[in-house]
Amino acid sequence: MNFKHFWKAGWDWLREPLHFGVVLLALVPVGYALVYMDYHGQPAPYTDDWVFGSNIAVEVKQGTLGWDDLLQDYNGHRYLLTNLQIVFFTLLTDWNLRAEMWVNPLLIMLNLGLILLLLGWQQPRAVRLALVPLSALMFALSQELNLLVGFQSSWHFVTLLILLGLAGVRRASAGWLSFGVLVGRGLAGDLLVWDRRAVLGGGGGWRWL
Repeated sequence: MNFKHFWKAGWDWLREPLHFGVVLLALVPVGYALVYMDYHGQPAPYTDDWVFGSNIAVEVKQGTLGWDDLLQDYNGHRYLLTNLQIVFFTLLTDWNLRAEMWVNPLLIMLNLGLILLLLGWQQPRAVRLALVPLSALMFALSQELNLLVGFQSSWHFVTLLILLGLAGVRRASAGWLSFGVLVGRGLAGDLLVWDRRAVLGGGGGWRWL
């Protein structure tokens, strides 16, 4: 499916009054979460930011940052993408944590879109039923740290890369090696990667590249 066809299909779907109403309802928890973030976002580091994120920012300012710093182990994981995020905001904003936290809703929206895309390929009619509950779940304030703390983007990156891998395999445009690289870079362990073979292997043709 090329981009032009994909865009037209999405626009045609949205033009239906029922679907447009569903989208408006789905935006309610999104808007509420954004207002909550704007009100409660803090300029000071919190939890993992003190222990790990601040070290990356200091290394950037001192000009001593190296690949070993970006790939160092922390709590059994390597936070490459989140570390690069910290580097970006340190260079651009002197590590403004209120600015950095807005990466989280952006990633959540991308993940929500990918979930709906995967669902639409399998059960198109289910998209309108799932959109509002998924939006409410993924933007729930019960996970406020995943909204307010920039370092928590690590979990959103995990989800994003897993979903990209699943989408690639589902469309047979990526083989298992590509899928493994995507998910592996998303901090996932072997069990999160290779058990999907049993579910998606046939649909992906068991290709390796």
